[in-house]
Amino acid sequence: VVGNALLILVCRLLGVRCVVLAYAEELTMPLKGWGLKNAIKRMLLKNLYPYAQGYVAVAQFTKGLLESIWADPSRVKIIWPPINTEKIRDHDGSHIAGHRILSIGRLVRRKGFDKLIHAVDRLRPKIPDIRLWIVGDGGERRALESLVIRLGLQAHVLMK
Repeated sequence: VVGNALLILVCRLLGVRCVVLAYAEELTMPLKGWGLKNAIKRMLLKNLYPYAQGYVAVAQFTKGLLESIWADPSRVKIIWPPINTEKIRDHDGSHIAGHRILSIGRLVRRKGFDKLIHAVDRLRPKIPDIRLWIVGDGGERRALESLVIRLGLQAHVLMK
């Protein structure tokens, strides 16, 4: 938020057009969080973001957040993050068959990948060929990998 706000301010002072890239987490924390730091970010969002000439959101949810801080909807475009299909293969590289779940995202606690892993563990007795692919990276990777090992799901959960 602070980086984008400063960019908007500098571009405005220089008379240069500015397009802002936004992720949901950088908007939700200031908009819904407490404390002085979030209050300052909220002020920057509401007072500087409307001056950007355009916005790039990475999801519909993010687009809605931008519009909630007075971003003109006609200037908000969604560009979906790309998917590297080379990372989405079965353990042995074979064609994907059977019951498969693919989840792609940043590996952070609030995304709930741990709940998905626990769900696979609960479903495994009824659906023995269930496989979960988690594609992404982030601060929770090691904890999620440990959870997979602790539950004995190495043959059912693949993290890329």
